[in-house]
Amino acid sequence: MTSRKPVPGRPAIHDAETMPYTSATAQQLVDAALPLARGRAVVWDFDGVLADTEPLHAESYRSMLEGRGLTVAPDFFDELVGSTELQIWDRLTELNPGLGEGTRQLLVDERRSLFLEAALAELAPSWIVLALLPQLAAVARSQTVVSNGDPDVIGTLLDSWGLGDALGVARRAEGEDKRSLVVEHCSGPALVIEDSGTFLALARSMGAATIGVVHQYNRGRGIEADLLCEL
Repeated sequence: MTSRKPVPGRPAIHDAETMPYTSATAQQLVDAALPLARGRAVVWDFDGVLADTEPLHAESYRSMLEGRGLTVAPDFFDELVGSTELQIWDRLTELNPGLGEGTRQLLVDERRSLFLEAALAELAPSWIVLALLPQLAAVARSQTVVSNGDPDVIGTLLDSWGLGDALGVARRAEGEDKRSLVVEHCSGPALVIEDSGTFLALARSMGAATIGVVHQYNRGRGIEADLLCEL
């Protein structure tokens, strides 16, 4: 197991080469996470953390692009993971001018409905949230989802999974990504559970404890955290 120099009073920081916790070692993750969450605000990312949503997101964008006669590379979604909906359509419109900027809101609305229908039918909460959420509730100050995803979609899915009462959903100001919300929620003691190396680094720079989530879309992208788990 590889690790970085430990911070006094905290676990060593681990990177994606470290052996992560898996569903088979869920209790060990709980045991390691509880001290990090005690008295802190727990900040959950959604996509790629609370659920394995990225493949469904990729498929919904692919379906819409191909339905408009556009050719889509197999790895087209890799560079888009973690961006807001508007950022993604801006980039896709840049790559495919035929989409037309004037139709962006129509694209957003269509894609939202397509994704939500598939997510309600196919998605389930990750083993990570099922293992940690009820245990952290006993020691944490609060638990909130902070995401670049659509908060209404997130809220609908949480309610469908019976998690809506346990998790609040933060809302971004129009035109912002979640950076400002991460900063706000890390202004006091926090534990951030996240799959973005950028936001994990931001959280750590503010003194937050971190749990990094590794999956097929973020390997090799600077995932470093106090604890690591595999989606």
